[in-house]
Amino acid sequence: MAASFVVAGQRVDLGSHRLHPATEPHLLELIKQIMGDDLQIRERNGRINLRDRWVKFPLRATDLIRKLPTNVALRIGGETLTKRFRNSVETNFYESVQHRLGPTVAEEFYGPFAEKLYGVEPHQLTVEIAQRRIAATSGFDVIRKIAKATRSSGRVFLYPRDGYGSISERLADAVHDAGTELCFNSPITKLQAKKDSVAITSAGNILEFDQVWSTIPSPNLLAITEPSPPLETIEAARSLRNRAMVLVYLVIPRPQYTPFDAHYIPTTETIISRLSEPKNYRDGPDPSNQTVLCAELPCWKGDMIWNASPDELGELVSGDLQTMGLPDPQYIHVELKFLPSVYPVFEHSTSQARTTTQFASQAINRVVSFGRHGLGVPDNLHHVMRMGEHLVNSVSSDGELDSSKWDKALGSFAKHVVED
Repeated sequence: MAASFVVAGQRVDLGSHRLHPATEPHLLELIKQIMGDDLQIRERNGRINLRDRWVKFPLRATDLIRKLPTNVALRIGGETLTKRFRNSVETNFYESVQHRLGPTVAEEFYGPFAEKLYGVEPHQLTVEIAQRRIAATSGFDVIRKIAKATRSSGRVFLYPRDGYGSISERLADAVHDAGTELCFNSPITKLQAKKDSVAITSAGNILEFDQVWSTIPSPNLLAITEPSPPLETIEAARSLRNRAMVLVYLVIPRPQYTPFDAHYIPTTETIISRLSEPKNYRDGPDPSNQTVLCAELPCWKGDMIWNASPDELGELVSGDLQTMGLPDPQYIHVELKFLPSVYPVFEHSTSQARTTTQFASQAINRVVSFGRHGLGVPDNLHHVMRMGEHLVNSVSSDGELDSSKWDKALGSFAKHVVED
């Protein structure tokens, strides 16, 4: 998903992405070194649709006062002050948000947004997804974020002039220049874990390595591994669900659709969860007479949205935009991209299966699973770069993996929180 490609002569991303200032300084410095002046500092300019009203995001005090209905604002304020009197029991995502930020925030925003993204009721999601996806632990944390966002310096992000994917492209160039062979479009059909090596079958060829570092999703990895894990482990892996997404790109014959970079749409009454306009993320070599919109549609692989045609989804997206008071896009072209595994669904019903699956994938001899998909987590780019750095640092001078170092690093990854 950290890739860019071209639609109608314009570079676009696989969804809405940005590099956060929260990136650890030394990793940010590495990215700056490979990107040079192409890495731009930009001011965020997004909106959230709440109660059919558009509220600026990051949130700002004056805008909230003007836009939020008075009764909603009063409820949120009262719940912030009375947090200590609320039930502190957190057994699921909804209860966690309710305890930390209040019933109103849970009902109006996080509850419906979670249902839209994950495809299940928020009560069916574990507390862990709230811990990983929501940085604020109280209303006062939100107030501090709002205070920070009142200053333009408090709502910046970094973004490459040629799209988010150019970060991955420059890293790949650096790896290639250092003498590493990169093999693309080479599906792996078998992984044989031996005592002193790992044999991989890809495109009919068998390649043997001392170690394998894998970002393959654990269920897929276990399915191709020999010796095969026990049947109950395979069944546990198969029970895990990941929410898919269809990205709908509308080409619009005008220089700009709106001045906003992203629109966040939590209501379940629309199929769009987020709308982004890549031109607004950067100053880049974009066509002057057109713009491209990217609408993100969470779905299940194989459902009605997944199987719909470009024309059908173009009309649905256009209708949703106008229903929310946005201009008629009057698009001239539609392109689709299909992402089969975007959001890991942390359901109560599969909590034990997820633990079993992760343990089994980490137990494969001489194979290390890491990354967003390898660990089944919803992390940012700077988080997974940190994983790679820790993995490199866990290799001893003789080339063997120091398991104690890596286990400690795995524990630290559990504390990652997605930046909003």
